[in-house]
Amino acid sequence: MSGKSSRDKGARGELQAAAALRALGIYAERSGRLGLTAGDLLHGCHGCHLEVKYQSNPSLWKAMRQAELDSRGLLIPVVLAKMVGKRGSSDWMVMHKLDDWPSVVASFAAARAKGLPPDA
Repeated sequence: MSGKSSRDKGARGELQAAAALRALGIYAERSGRLGLTAGDLLHGCHGCHLEVKYQSNPSLWKAMRQAELDSRGLLIPVVLAKMVGKRGSSDWMVMHKLDDWPSVVASFAAARAKGLPPDA
């Protein structure tokens, strides 16, 4: 896949991930940045870095490593992954360290309780 088509596919995945979070009542939108200065999504899950993978066969371990590096030890790394391909797609999956589970759940619950902005 060429650079542009790969970026376009990634952007589609980020938009879909944001829509999936909003469907759960959690603020999220695509950041539109290249990951250098911001994560894949702007979101209401404070304390978490969300790494989106939208691929035919995502390497979840590599994705987690990328999330850990991008979070710079300041945020909890969380991977949102969806397999997509010619035969359809999977549901969105969430991956994080087991030790982080209580904090991730608390962050998602707080984001959901806060809800969506009025214009979302």
